[in-house]
This record gives sequence, structure tokens and C-alpha cells, in this order.
Amino acid sequence: MALSLPAPLGFAAKGSALLPQGQLRATKTPSEAEKHLPNADLTAFPPLDLSQCPRDERGERIVAIVDGTTITEKRLMAELAFARAQQVFTQFPVARTKQEELGLLGALSAPVFDQLVDRILLKKYASQRGVTVTEAEIDISLEKTNRDLPPGEKVQDIAVRYGLSINDMRDLARAQILGARLEDTFADEVREPTEQELLEFASKYVGPADQGEEIRAYHIFFAANDQATTQAIEQAERMATEVLKMLRQGADFCELALRYSQDHKTATRCGDLGYIIRGKMPPSFDAVAFKLEAGQISDLVRTPKGFHIIYVREKHRGCLRATYFRHKQRELYLRWYQQLKQSVKIEKFF
Repeated sequence: MALSLPAPLGFAAKGSALLPQGQLRATKTPSEAEKHLPNADLTAFPPLDLSQCPRDERGERIVAIVDGTTITEKRLMAELAFARAQQVFTQFPVARTKQEELGLLGALSAPVFDQLVDRILLKKYASQRGVTVTEAEIDISLEKTNRDLPPGEKVQDIAVRYGLSINDMRDLARAQILGARLEDTFADEVREPTEQELLEFASKYVGPADQGEEIRAYHIFFAANDQATTQAIEQAERMATEVLKMLRQGADFCELALRYSQDHKTATRCGDLGYIIRGKMPPSFDAVAFKLEAGQISDLVRTPKGFHIIYVREKHRGCLRATYFRHKQRELYLRWYQQLKQSVKIEKFF
């Protein structure tokens, strides 16, 4: 995952939404201000007023304290500049006069502040769901971002341009990764829908973009990532080959998954990965799995994490179940986050 960054003039930014807020608000609930956009008159928004904010020992204004973490005026203004440059909130009109500029800053301050709160809370509380991000993973994200940027442009340059530190940029990358992983942790909490629930869901939410193909896939997994030693990879492949041989001789897939699969999350469910669509699993996995017919078992499939034996139980045109699961998973994630946000102390001084 690369970090999404603001684009220089004339260069289209790559990547997804800037912050986890883009994910947290996927089931869009507009603020009172946003309900009147994009035809809003920017001069109708009150300018950003920080005059009543307390000051720290250095004389710098404190705009908020979020669960013990202080947000300064300098940080908020840098985040505002950053969000404007990337055009994160495209529903806001373009400011053309000084008065409209002041109104735009006032209008943007609430959603930008919300995103900053999200990043602080995700960083502090993701571990409640067993989700962490290593410094090495952040390095990889920033390196990928640097490769995607125009020649001569680096993340460090962008940080300086908008008054942010490299640690701020690392926190941005961390929040993006955490947001995606946190949502995934709720997958097991979504129960299998009834046919009636699927029909009701389809009538409300499913559109042309949800057409495609989905499969109900199971796997037996043998860990051997690309960084493993040659000996470890060969050992995993030998074990996988033996298990595949047992399957070809008529052994029960569920029994072997329970006994041998090193994906402990799915092994207890006979290796059940649930309903998946293209893109959820690594490309080499998809390339084999979506060619299998219902009831077929694959040969060994190598992915960056190891070896898989894939069994496709069901195959469907359309992605209704996968869309349903993603939607319910998102709902659970949003509910968890809102409960978290309500449980912590947030003092906002503007």
C-alpha cells in the first residue's frame, strides 16, 4: 500500500483516500455543512476562529486535546493545507476571493480535524483488535509512494511544503494501513445471510459495479514467505505435496485442513476463506482459483506468503454475497470506531 499524497499542479495523485476517515465514512453520513454542498456559498461559513484557544508553555495555541494527545494550531493549519492540496473534500467549491478563502478554511476545519482525530485514535487503539503495523511496513509504503511521485519529488519534500514532519507522514501511512487491516478483523463476525436477507440487500445497495464473479473458496496453507530460507521453502513445499497427494487419493479436505493448514484463522473452519472476488487474494491465487469449477481442487499454488491447496466449493456469477459481507464488515468496523470515539475524552477549543 502506497501513501496517498497531494499532487503538484498538473499531476494526478494516485492511490486511495487520504486517511482512514475515507474508509470510516464509506457509508457516507454528511455533516450539516456538507449537506448544503457543492452549491454552498463559502462566505456563509464562519471563518476559522482560534482566538479562544489556550496556549502552551511556548505560547503556541492548542486547538484540541484528544485522549491526552495535544493538537496545536501549527499542526491543524498544516493538515488543512495538505488536505486542500490533495483536494480530499472535493464537494467544497473553489475559493476565489479572500472572504471565500476564509470561509473555506472554516468549512474544512471540521472534517480535517475529524481525520486527525481518527489517526490519533487508530494509532492508539488498533491493538485492541490485534492489529499492528511495523516500522518496516511503513518504510515500504513510503518507498512505494516515492516511486509513484514525479521525478525529483519525495515524501520529505511534500512534508516540508505543508509544514509537516516526516513523523507526521509516517503516521499518515500507518493510519492508512491500520484502517484497512482493522476492517478486515470484523470479517469473522459477519454471519452467513439468508436468501431473503440477500434479496433485501440487493434491492437497496447492489448496482452495476457489483457484477462479476465470486467463489466460495477453501485452502490448506503452508507458510513459506519470500524471505524464508531455501531450506524452509523446500520443506513447506514437500509437506504441501504430501498433503495434496493424500487429497488426490480421497482424503477429506476438511480433516487435512484442520490437521495441517498453517493458516490458523481458517483451519478451524476447514480452511474456509468465505466468498471472495478477484483482488482479495494474491494474483497467483486468483489466477488458479477462478479457473477451478465448483468441486475442484487445485495443484500447489505459490504466493508471496507460501503454498496453498485450493478447493472451490461454489462459483457464482455476480458478487452479491461478497458485497454483502464487505458492507456488513464495514458496518461493524464503523460501530466499533464510533463506540471507541465516544469512550475517550476529546477537548476541542475552537
